[in-house]
Amino acid sequence: MIEICHKKNLQPTETFMTKVTQTYEMMLVRHGFMLVGEPFAGKSRVLQVLAETLTLMNQKDLGDELKVQYKVINPKAITIGQLYGNFGLYFNRKKKQTKF
Repeated sequence: MIEICHKKNLQPTETFMTKVTQTYEMMLVRHGFMLVGEPFAGKSRVLQVLAETLTLMNQKDLGDELKVQYKVINPKAITIGQLYGNFGLYFNRKKKQTKF
């Protein structure tokens, strides 16, 4: 993580490193999560550092981590059904939308 922080010209403070670690731990136990907080609190940087760290670990064959690819989308640009999936009452299960 420190290597990635230096590459991105970020200071690897204890608080920042803790947030990256907490985000990683949350990712392991949840299927999906949101990072919320005040503007300029470092949410995007935490996610970027975590993704690049996991990718670097994959490249160096450290642990069982996989290469990370992620996309940031504007939730206002798509419907709620496209974002979270629709619930089909007929089949009583979730159906995923494929068209954007």
